[in-house]
Amino acid sequence: MAFSRQSPVRGLLKPSLAAGFTITELLIAVAILSILIAVALPSYQSHMLKARRNEGQSLLLDVAARQEQYYGDNRTFTEDMTQLGYAADPVISENGNYAIDAVAGTTNSIATSFLATATRIGKQLYDTACGDFTIDSDGRTRVVNYAGYDSDPPADAPINCW
Repeated sequence: MAFSRQSPVRGLLKPSLAAGFTITELLIAVAILSILIAVALPSYQSHMLKARRNEGQSLLLDVAARQEQYYGDNRTFTEDMTQLGYAADPVISENGNYAIDAVAGTTNSIATSFLATATRIGKQLYDTACGDFTIDSDGRTRVVNYAGYDSDPPADAPINCW
């Protein structure tokens, strides 16, 4: 025997219970979601900036190693990244966050010293906490162009960047 949903009084369908959410419930959910995003998004962005630094640093170390190999073969360093086996000068990192180039180092002669710099580009421009990275022919690493770098006197270099 089949049951009918018809009302015995009028023969009409019984009204079903309301399904869904009230506008108040939706507004509360949106408010909670907004607060979570406001707290989590800056933390996520900061984490991504820190993670991308490794890309620039590892490419910079690769450039330094290739410079040493080039010096061993030619008795001079080079400012031309294509002579080190890269496709372009300057070298752009794999994900487009850093551009690497080299110039003469402390001796002011590319024949005897170099200074390679990983300059922030693209999304990494927002990383003002650590700025750009350098390495020279003696293996010294530095952070340049960070927040306060251009002030007089310059702010102390940030720690935990290299």
